[in-house]
Amino acid sequence: GINIVEGFGKGVQVQGLSSEYTLILVDGEPLIGRTGGVLDLSRISVRNIRKIEIVKGPSSSLYGSEAMGGVINIITDGAGLNKTDVGLRYGRFNTLDGTVNFSRRFNKTDVTASFNYNKSEGYSLKPNQAQKTVEPFWKMVQQVSINHQFNDKWKLGSGFRRNVTYIDNTIQVSNQGVSILSKGFERNDEFNLTPYLQYKSGKIKTTLRGYITGFESVQLLNVKGSTGTYNDKFNQLFSRVENQTDWQIREQSSLTLGAGHVDESVASNRYDSMSTNRKNSISYFFAQHEEQLSKQLTLIGGFRFDANRAYASVWSPKIAFQYKPSGKLK
Repeated sequence: GINIVEGFGKGVQVQGLSSEYTLILVDGEPLIGRTGGVLDLSRISVRNIRKIEIVKGPSSSLYGSEAMGGVINIITDGAGLNKTDVGLRYGRFNTLDGTVNFSRRFNKTDVTASFNYNKSEGYSLKPNQAQKTVEPFWKMVQQVSINHQFNDKWKLGSGFRRNVTYIDNTIQVSNQGVSILSKGFERNDEFNLTPYLQYKSGKIKTTLRGYITGFESVQLLNVKGSTGTYNDKFNQLFSRVENQTDWQIREQSSLTLGAGHVDESVASNRYDSMSTNRKNSISYFFAQHEEQLSKQLTLIGGFRFDANRAYASVWSPKIAFQYKPSGKLK
């Protein structure tokens, strides 16, 4: 039920729905910067991925309308292990991949940092063709997280991630039998900041977290034989503050409650002047209850309400059953 699709980068479809309905998370926080609904997977470094969790089917009651197809959560290496890893790989087409991962625990403070640099001169599967199959590129990803455990109940932390990608573009098009060559570049710059404060006591855990992320893209093409250039700029800023409370009522029953507020702005010269920012804000709350009625039968019910300034407010209810008649069938 999962397909990788081409178009404005490599996107992912879940259960046949378009890429715009698959929510991509890194450590539980959403990535922004979609083009034509596609979030390019090549922006994500695979060097420090610990595991990937996939939820198929509608999860909009917790995550919003982007999660109608499903949710993919990419979890990176966590803190708490004292280790240092250094790796260097070199291959054909001047392909270079270097990585440094660092993790240390100082008393009650965990520090994790990683750096990855990846470059290639590109290659072509068709000889003597101006437009390469993979264009020359370089990519640099930096990630830092700090977590401090005050005591058995309180925990404070923050993470920061930055990803910069540069691609040399050569596009060959045919106009009335004449081949026209366009040369230029594409540069993407992305950052994420994730502070949080967590309280846990007994069966209740509540987390107040903030999330600020920005994505900036510039694409420039000089068309041979033309006096003009193609200049495409895109800038998106997304900020969110949210509180989520989880209550483990008993072993077979759990309740999740939460509320938050989102501010978002987008500027692009594709549609208007870069000086004109399109802004939107959303306030929301959600609840979900999971009950294991028996060893075979589990029930999940929930809802979400989004008060959207630019669009109509909407309720997103959800109900799901899971029945497992045996260990091999569900």
